[in-house]
Amino acid sequence: MMDKEEEIPLHSAKGLVRRLKNANNRLSRNTDVFSLHFESTKDLQTANNHGDPDYFQLDEFDDMTMQDQDEETSASSNAPEHCMDHECDASIYRVLSDDDDDNNNNNNDDDDNDNEEINSFQTSDDAANNEVRSGLPNSREISIALSLFRHRHNLSKSCVNDLCELLRYLGVKNVPTDFRTIQRNILKNQENILQGKKYSVCSKCGKKGNIKSKCENTKCTSSVNHQSISTELCTFKLLPQITSILERHAVLPQPDNDCSRISDVQEGAVWRNIFSQQLVADPKRQIVTFLLNSDGIVLKKSSRSIWVSCMIINELPRAIRFNINNVIICSISIGSNKPKKTEFQSHISDWVRELRQLELGFYVSPPNSNRIFLKTHTYLIAATLDKPAQALLMNMNDPVGFYSCVRCTIKGKSVQSGNGSIRVFIRNTEDNIEDRNNALYDKHLLILSQRRSKLKTNEYDPACGRQGVCLLRDLSYFNIGQSCTADSLHNVYAGTFKRLLELWFKSRRQPFSIHKSLHIIEAQLDSIRYPSTTYHVPSQLRHFQTYKGNEYRLVLLFGYQ
Repeated sequence: MMDKEEEIPLHSAKGLVRRLKNANNRLSRNTDVFSLHFESTKDLQTANNHGDPDYFQLDEFDDMTMQDQDEETSASSNAPEHCMDHECDASIYRVLSDDDDDNNNNNNDDDDNDNEEINSFQTSDDAANNEVRSGLPNSREISIALSLFRHRHNLSKSCVNDLCELLRYLGVKNVPTDFRTIQRNILKNQENILQGKKYSVCSKCGKKGNIKSKCENTKCTSSVNHQSISTELCTFKLLPQITSILERHAVLPQPDNDCSRISDVQEGAVWRNIFSQQLVADPKRQIVTFLLNSDGIVLKKSSRSIWVSCMIINELPRAIRFNINNVIICSISIGSNKPKKTEFQSHISDWVRELRQLELGFYVSPPNSNRIFLKTHTYLIAATLDKPAQALLMNMNDPVGFYSCVRCTIKGKSVQSGNGSIRVFIRNTEDNIEDRNNALYDKHLLILSQRRSKLKTNEYDPACGRQGVCLLRDLSYFNIGQSCTADSLHNVYAGTFKRLLELWFKSRRQPFSIHKSLHIIEAQLDSIRYPSTTYHVPSQLRHFQTYKGNEYRLVLLFGYQ
């Protein structure tokens, strides 16, 4: 056996070859092999040095070892469980077992010393194996590592499946079978944030029920089965979503008392008024406010309409406020057409009821709070909607009807335009126009309750366009009328600005026409470099009549000088 001064570190395969060549007997050789960890043979610098002569000598030794295995296999069934995972470890163990039998019969002179070396080696090896075995990563830990590895290198799901198969073939413990197993392991025992309830809304009577095949209203013609496609409605619990967001992100600090500037919602008069009222009740109260949005889209290929209602938290920093992970989903409805006013209030009833409960307060553990729970009160204070959504959510006349403004009681009048007429809303000082608020809403609702028959065309409407109940009135700080922000899309960009373009470029005989300068204006607009976040650059100005609302907005905001 080699002297201690001549020993080579075991991390190098070259050192292992030299030790094995100079071993005096098989017992010494096998002891050296078994004292080497499986991982320690993975020296990249040595493994890649195939041109070294010792590399081929190591292959010769492997051939000798395999030849010895074929000759003696009596103790192969006693191999440890962890060695059977790797073929090389099992072979080494069988060789070691065979050597023990040979030395007991042939090496009587060194029997005691060799046995002491083997016993001491096995004791230390068992302790090391137990330590390694207890430190093996479980299936969830490996799943998380593989998920991070996939994200880091942009791997496909099929690539991850092949990687799992390779690791399992190499004998790695607790490796998931495929990508779906990785997902299940990571999401196991996690709270489901989107907790929803599904309804079926009858297309005839608008009643909301749990049976999909028929209407639960016995008086409805669809009580046996639905005569047309019913609307599917999903409403979601708000508390798990709100708690998840507030525990991931810290809210903005309270603004100062400087009212001369407004850069965000927290510096506005509405928010300051709510905050001052709540501080009287509890100076340490934490307040969170919401901004509501409700809008829909028609899928022309499938003839289906999707309507989504969601909210965002105003107190989050604007950089992350509108991230998809920070959006609170209230409800989603899918039907053959747009929801009707008579049934839409039942669509929002579940989450409006929960908003009333959240106003009473709930406990949240903000980030970096050392798991201290703070009582938080939440309030819906505003809604940003386009004009069709305003009419639907506020339960008022459509945008082309009389008294269709959601912020005041202006009636409007019909003006002849070509072969038809359009509705215009011009404020006259002689008209008795009131700003809409909760008190006026209650007054109009009382008038509706006393109405016996439907109004005739051009008949005076004392309810000023109100068609029914709006459930948002039940919330503490939602003011019917003033809490609805102005619809810049239809009022400014696709409204006033579109009309100005028509006057400038279509009225060629009028003195204010600038049609002759169209090519000059187009060249100026084409030279504009829009931000990288612009997903659709406006078409040439001569095609303005086919513009979408976003194109009108870009031309006005970036082209105005």
